[in-house]
Amino acid sequence: MSIKLDQLIADYPCRVVGNPAGIEIDAVEYDSRKAKSPETLFFCMPGARMDGHDFAPAVYDMGTRIFVTER
Repeated sequence: MSIKLDQLIADYPCRVVGNPAGIEIDAVEYDSRKAKSPETLFFCMPGARMDGHDFAPAVYDMGTRIFVTER
């Protein structure tokens, strides 16, 4: 199952960088080891021992192109 990014964020106050029109999301991940496709939405979340923001460059290199960040 997939959903279009612009539909997913339509009701949320957020800052969008780029054009979300037509982008399909088929997976949501916060584990950088599992985010490997352009259709994955990766959440960069700070944790108790690690911060997902630190993994964003590696996740991008693995193919993911859609990120939710706090900063």
